[in-house]
Amino acid sequence: MVSTSPAMTPSGKKTTRVGFLLLDNFTMIALASALEPLRMANQLYAEELYTWHMITETGEAAVASDG
Repeated sequence: MVSTSPAMTPSGKKTTRVGFLLLDNFTMIALASALEPLRMANQLYAEELYTWHMITETGEAAVASDG
């Protein structure tokens, strides 16, 4: 799930919101690999170009495959 929100960065760029659907037994390395480029882009541009949220089917915490 990706959407562009009305929020703007200080330079006038739109912030892209990303939702990650976490199912029980998800792999942490896959999640980290998806998040890291977003985090690095925010750090390199010194702006919040991306925000992200973890979503589950039930709203309860999901358990990763590594526990």
